[in-house]
Amino acid sequence: MTDSRTGENPKYVWQADLPWEATHKHRPVRGKKQPRQNSCLQTELMEAILSSSNLEAAYHRVKSNGGAGGVDGVTLLSFREWYQPRREGLMRRLRIGSYLPDPVRRIYIEKENNKLRPIGIPTVFDRVIQQAMNQILTQVFDHSFSEHSYGFRPERGAHGAIRAVQAAAKAGYRWVVDIDLQSFFDTVPQARALQLLRERLGGSGPVVNLIKAYLKSGYIEKDTFHSTVEGVPQGGPLSPLLSNLVLDELDRELEKRGLRFPLSSQRPTTTNFKCGLTLLL
Repeated sequence: MTDSRTGENPKYVWQADLPWEATHKHRPVRGKKQPRQNSCLQTELMEAILSSSNLEAAYHRVKSNGGAGGVDGVTLLSFREWYQPRREGLMRRLRIGSYLPDPVRRIYIEKENNKLRPIGIPTVFDRVIQQAMNQILTQVFDHSFSEHSYGFRPERGAHGAIRAVQAAAKAGYRWVVDIDLQSFFDTVPQARALQLLRERLGGSGPVVNLIKAYLKSGYIEKDTFHSTVEGVPQGGPLSPLLSNLVLDELDRELEKRGLRFPLSSQRPTTTNFKCGLTLLL
């Protein structure tokens, strides 16, 4: 198969579109901007998301994580063969805003208390696109998050949160309050998450609209479609970033009240997810 624009054979599955320098950093846009500026910013971000190098990195990240296929039946092993003849059409629909994500496939995993936790498995293609978005948007948002937040962030994790607790104990703090946000991923307010995205990205645009499409894509359980009006599916690469975006408001409020806390969304010794907050008094 040749690239219709250049007539050359692609070097790899993710044919380059526009160059994207890995060292380029975006900063979040705050406040009211002109519509043209909003559109330009999110168009630039979308080109970064769909750039060859970013998509290739996202694909390898998804592949390394493993996992089953989604509702379309395409597995990681068969993905490249499935994708090649569809590449140009999929990229075109993503750029013009007409792409509609597939519903996620819902399964359940057993929790430590013998209860079941719902997990949403996107198609391999949707996992790659979400991961590609996550890689770029993390550059936009992460530096603005609270220093007390350790969950699902680059070079941060539960072990860092534990070290923060140990440092607080050495500083003289003696009381610890451990708070767990029950079913957090299932109850994230979608409208609030989208509003926070608009505030940071200067309004609506292709990036916000695509994320909204993912949030509204629904899920399939026992061959039945269910719509989604709240929550973000556990199992999707975008869910942790959107969760941190919503929880950042909580972090800032706790900071205003002078509370010392590490916030972690993971336990260090298990693959189960948990949104936990430890207050040190």
